Amino acid sequence: MRTGYASVLVCLLSSALLVMTGCGGDSPSGPSVAAEAIPLTIPPGYSSKSVHVKFQEGTNVEQPLEGLPSNLRNAVVSHSKLFSLPEQKLNELRFKERSRVGTPLPDLNLWVEMTLRSGTDAAAFLAEMKHVLNVEVAAFAPLPQPPPWIPPDFTRKQGYLDSAPGGIEARFSWAIPGGNGHGVTIYDIEYNWLRTHDDLTAAGGVTLLLNSGDTNYPPGFEELGCPAPCDRINREHGTAVLGAMVADCDTRGVNGISWGAKIGLAPANTANLGYNPANAILLAVADGSAGDVILLEQQYPVCGLLNFGPIEVLPSVFEAIQTAVAQGFVVVEAAGNGGVNLDQAACSGVFDRTLQDSGAIIVGAGQPPSSGADRQREGFSSFGSRIDLQGWGSAVVTTGYGDLYLAPDRPADPGFWYTGGFNGTSSAAAIVAGAAANLQGIALAQSGVPLSSLQTRTLLVQTGSPQLGNMAEPIGPRPNVLKAAAHIPCGRPCDP
Repeated sequence: MRTGYASVLVCLLSSALLVMTGCGGDSPSGPSVAAEAIPLTIPPGYSSKSVHVKFQEGTNVEQPLEGLPSNLRNAVVSHSKLFSLPEQKLNELRFKERSRVGTPLPDLNLWVEMTLRSGTDAAAFLAEMKHVLNVEVAAFAPLPQPPPWIPPDFTRKQGYLDSAPGGIEARFSWAIPGGNGHGVTIYDIEYNWLRTHDDLTAAGGVTLLLNSGDTNYPPGFEELGCPAPCDRINREHGTAVLGAMVADCDTRGVNGISWGAKIGLAPANTANLGYNPANAILLAVADGSAGDVILLEQQYPVCGLLNFGPIEVLPSVFEAIQTAVAQGFVVVEAAGNGGVNLDQAACSGVFDRTLQDSGAIIVGAGQPPSSGADRQREGFSSFGSRIDLQGWGSAVVTTGYGDLYLAPDRPADPGFWYTGGFNGTSSAAAIVAGAAANLQGIALAQSGVPLSSLQTRTLLVQTGSPQLGNMAEPIGPRPNVLKAAAHIPCGRPCDP
C-alpha cells in the first residue's frame, strides 16, 4: 500500500508536466587545472620519493625522460603512467561522451608518475621540471591522508532515513519503483572495508577494483575481507560508509539508504601502487556505466593550510572527476573536516565555480535535528560557495566500530559491530551518495534513462531542505529525495 507521499509523487510523475529547470547551464568549466608554483620545501602530506607530471600534447609519454636535461633524467629511477587503464580505453573515455559537458576533456594518458633516486631533492627536481617546455603540470605525489571522520558521541539514532526536513525521505522513496537504488552501482573510493559484515550482503564477494599485481589479502586478513594495506580504523570507517548506504533491509541491525543498489569498491591506497585516488576513479568508470555513483571518501590539505578540504584540490583527481562526469557518472565528494573557508583568497580560486567546476557534488556536514541546531554547519566541516549539499555530520547509526552493539556471544567479531555515532563529512557524503543513487534508481525505473551528474546535482540542490544558521558559511541544503523525484524529466510516460 502506497503512503500518501508516494501516491502524490507517482501522480506527479505520471503527469509528466513537472520539468526540471536550470540543468543545461550548469556544466564543468575548463579541461585542466593550471600548474601552481612549486614550493621550495615538500609540504606536509606529499611524498619526497615520487612526483606526478603531466606532459604537453604531443609528448611521447612511453619514453617521458627523452628530452629532459641529463640531471633530471638521472634523478629518475623509474616511471609509469599514473592511470593504469590502457591508452585506448582512456582515449575512448575522453572522446566518447564529451558532448555531455560541452568542453574538451583532458588527455589522461599524459600523466606520469616518476620515482626519484634516493637522496634526490624532490622540491628542487620539481622546481626545475616546471621550466621544461613540454611539461604542463609538475606536482608532488600525494600521500594517504586520514579519512574524513571524527570521534563519535554515540547518542542518536538513524533519523537520516526519515521524512524531511530532518531526514532525506529515504524510507518513503523505497515505496517508489527504483527508489531503493535498484539498477545503480555505488563505487566507494577509500581505504578499507569489512566486506564480511553480517549486515552487508551487498558487499559480500564483491571484487575489489585493484590493478594487476596488487595483493588483495595480506597474511592474517583473509577472513576479514580487508585489502592491503589494512588497519582497524580505516576498516571500520569503510564499513560504516557501506552500512549507511547499502546495509540489508530487514529487521536486524540497520537499513541502508540504497539497500537495492549494488556496491563497487575501489581502494585509493594499495600495497603495490601506493596512494592514487585519481586512478581509483578511472577504474570505477571503466567498470561501471552512466548513472552509477562514485563516492570519494577522501580529503586533502587545501589553500596552503594543513586543514582538510575536498580531494579535487589534486589536479589529477580533478581531471579524473571531469572524465567520470563526462561519462554520465554522479561523483559525490566529501568537503573535508578542516573547517576551511573555501572562498578565501588563499584558495586562489581553486573552488570558485565560475573559474572551474569538476562537476562533482561536494558535500558538507550539517548538524542533525537532535542537536538542537538542525541543518547548521558542524564546526569541523569545510564550507563555501562550491559546497552543494549537506548530510548528517554526526549521530549516524550504521555498521562498524562496535560502540553501539557487540554480539554477546562474540564481542570480538567485527562482523556484528554497530556504531551510534559515525560522523564527519564522511557520514554526510555517504548519505548524499545514497540520495543520489535512489534518485537515479527512480529515473531508471520510470524512463530507462539515467540523469546526468549535473541534472542530479541541480535537482537535489533545488529541492533540498535549506541550510539554517550562519548562511555566510554555506554547506548547501539537505537532500529531499521525494521532492527531487517529482521533478525528474521523463524520457517516456513515467507511470504507464
